[in-house]
Amino acid sequence: MARRSPDCRGSAYPFHNKPVPDRACDARRGRSGGIAAHEHGLRSVLASEALGSGVGHTFDPAVAIYLPPAPRRTLAVGKSIGAPDPGSRSSRGRLHGRAGFGLPCAAKLNHRTHSRFMKRADILRMTTVSRREGPLSEVVPAAFLRSHAGEGENPDLPDTGSEPASRSDEEGLGKPGFVYHGGGLAAARARFRSAPSPWLDLSTGINPHPYPVGEIEPSAWSRLPEPQDLLGLQAIAAKAYGAPVPEMVVAAPGTQALIQLLPRLIPARNVAVLGFGYQEHPRAWRAAGADVRIVETEAELVAAGVDVAVVINPNNPDGRRISSDRLSSIAARLGRRGSWLIVDEAFIDVMGPEASLVPALPQRGTVVLRSFGKTYGLAGLRLGFAISDPQSASLLRAALGPWAISGPAIVIGSAALSDGPWLAGMTDRLARDSIRLDRLLEAASFRIEGGTPLFRLARHSSAAEWFDRLGASGILARPFPARREWLRFGIPADEPAWTRLSAGLGLEALSFGCEAAEG
Repeated sequence: MARRSPDCRGSAYPFHNKPVPDRACDARRGRSGGIAAHEHGLRSVLASEALGSGVGHTFDPAVAIYLPPAPRRTLAVGKSIGAPDPGSRSSRGRLHGRAGFGLPCAAKLNHRTHSRFMKRADILRMTTVSRREGPLSEVVPAAFLRSHAGEGENPDLPDTGSEPASRSDEEGLGKPGFVYHGGGLAAARARFRSAPSPWLDLSTGINPHPYPVGEIEPSAWSRLPEPQDLLGLQAIAAKAYGAPVPEMVVAAPGTQALIQLLPRLIPARNVAVLGFGYQEHPRAWRAAGADVRIVETEAELVAAGVDVAVVINPNNPDGRRISSDRLSSIAARLGRRGSWLIVDEAFIDVMGPEASLVPALPQRGTVVLRSFGKTYGLAGLRLGFAISDPQSASLLRAALGPWAISGPAIVIGSAALSDGPWLAGMTDRLARDSIRLDRLLEAASFRIEGGTPLFRLARHSSAAEWFDRLGASGILARPFPARREWLRFGIPADEPAWTRLSAGLGLEALSFGCEAAEG
């Protein structure tokens, strides 16, 4: 997290030697600091008040909500599950006892001149939760509030990932309110109550053929990992990914942790993300206060003023690829002016080593993310990697802190990444399976838009109806509220799963076996 200077002179970032202006301080000086600056200041003061109130509640700054200007419009805000009743004794006192927000580096707010903020009591009702009743499980999403307050949203950017996992049973999957990361079988069961069990979950891009996990020594579970264990994993990962030296590799508890960490380390006012893709990238940079634009061309990606460019390669969900040579050129152009390139290679393992930027990684200014759980079918293990120049990698490693990776993850990750024959065989198998899936979907009048060997993106004018039809059959696909004609399908695990998908698509009488895929 950026370190705020008390005199508003700027914030120092580990990845940057120069202090950068803080937007909350911009607001005090009369300049527009943007939504995120006020959001940051509001979170800070609410966090300090809630934590110091002594009322027995914890505060999660990540869910403090900012409401843009909405004159002549009233928005009812429900309190969070597990939050105290605002009228109860435990919810009064310092939490609601003072007027104004006390924003650092900004003038006090009042209802007349700063109607863009919700009342502090409303926000605290949403963001405080009893320690006795567990973590916050439901809040009003920030993107929902923005859209209902009259602030325009990019139609290509649904509030993906902003929605909580627990929503009303009456809300349909594939519509705003559902979990858009794939998975979410509990919500699927609630929506399709009569669907047969077990569910066939094709909504993720996770390999359905997981790496065989052998017996793990009990000590891997019972003791803290030794530093040399982690160094060994990093060396194995460096060899597997083509990194010149192990010091360039950072092991993390999943790439999602790295996606959320990078905006805290790299200063950025303007971030460009290439194309519609995994929404956690723009979400993380917006949460850090950056202005994020979704761009469609490489020229826009490297345009003047872009501090950080983000490329998902291959892209999720359409599988668009950019060659490593072109990425090297983009990295060089950005690096010459001190900007950064973030490349998410979560699905690249099964596309050959030549597809990756890692072997040609620039000396500074580029971070490549690699996922372990997707290709190796072990998403629950929570293991991922960042690869960058040794200095930046060292800063990332320090930010993660000690023991970020569990002992079992080190053992399993080391074994899997050392097993080249398994990866080669799995790459061939997934290539055949993806062709088979294409033919199956095409027979049901879907048009294949793209994908990777781990998932296929299909278009149909009645995709929403197909989503419901498949759901009623106990088959979960991945919907896209911003692309109503799209569904994404993962690879079925075995012949019963293939047969069930064929039946769900109304193709019981047709044969789409492996021999057809190879023909």
